[in-house]
Amino acid sequence: MKLRLWAITQRGRRVANEDAIQFTGGPRLEDEGVWSDVAVSLDENGIVAAVADGVGGQPDGHLAARTGLQQICMRPIAHNARTALEEAAAAANRDVVGLASPLGRPASTLAGVSFSSRNF
Repeated sequence: MKLRLWAITQRGRRVANEDAIQFTGGPRLEDEGVWSDVAVSLDENGIVAAVADGVGGQPDGHLAARTGLQQICMRPIAHNARTALEEAAAAANRDVVGLASPLGRPASTLAGVSFSSRNF
């Protein structure tokens, strides 16, 4: 089974876009733009679609957003969704906290959904 996914991100009034969107098995959308008609194979390992937004006013918000997505989107989620998501979120948080510098600690929001052929 294939899922067709679309995403768009816009920087709005900001100078830089701190948004990032990623699908398991697909490219990460980091700059303003649109993906249309991305087909991703759905199997029992599942697919995660996630969006992250760097927190304004913090250093390296764009880097925090991209770093968090890496942990969420590279793991199979479907077999034990709750545990897998908790572990992925904890790993994403550790990675983002590890970006701290003398300028401060970057931060990001992170939200996503997962799908599995086991759910259909």
